[in-house]
Amino acid sequence: MTGQATDVANDPLNATDPTGMCRGGDPDGKCEFATSVSDSKNAGAVAAAKEKGDAALQRIDKSIQGLGDDTTYKYQSTEGTTISQTGAEIKTQWNDQSFTMTDQSDFGNSGGGTAAYGNTVMNAENFSGWEALGQGEFILLHDGMAHTSRVGQGVLQASILKHNQDVAAGRTSGGFYDQTAKGGLASPYARFNETYANAHARGLMSVARIPGVVPPAPPYGYR
Repeated sequence: MTGQATDVANDPLNATDPTGMCRGGDPDGKCEFATSVSDSKNAGAVAAAKEKGDAALQRIDKSIQGLGDDTTYKYQSTEGTTISQTGAEIKTQWNDQSFTMTDQSDFGNSGGGTAAYGNTVMNAENFSGWEALGQGEFILLHDGMAHTSRVGQGVLQASILKHNQDVAAGRTSGGFYDQTAKGGLASPYARFNETYANAHARGLMSVARIPGVVPPAPPYGYR
């Protein structure tokens, strides 16, 4: 799933989203998905995906809330760079996430949803596919922590800019989210954007000991 910028003016890393607070979305303080259904015939599928998604969110939440506030956690990102965050910083970012399960299928980005600045929207069928592989936690972190973060949005915007510069110079053609015949992302900058999010999610699963299947790094950056 690819990240797509929106006009939401917030920054989950610095806790400035007044509408997020994953753990405040339920009276019991549990992380839960909101739902959005455009066609009533899809309501059952969305509800089923939400149930699985809620369980995955709560498994992630339990692991993240168990991190030491003053402990610094380091994990590898792309191209050998290292992400370094304290437990308190990871918690602040996670606690500001909001999640919506929907039957919407066209997000204009070749992916199964959008993720930007603390707000993640997931197509129910797409999420169910990841969950069936045991990778529900991974995709929630991929979208709900990596793509939505301040750094993740910066990676996305820089990648789009470089792609558009290449198009303007005649070095390439096509859209940023165009896919190859095999389903991979055609633009090397789009692949880098996804590779970053994949590495970030895998790193978080490792340092926070989050349960779930951690997929190998995909050869073309998507999955």
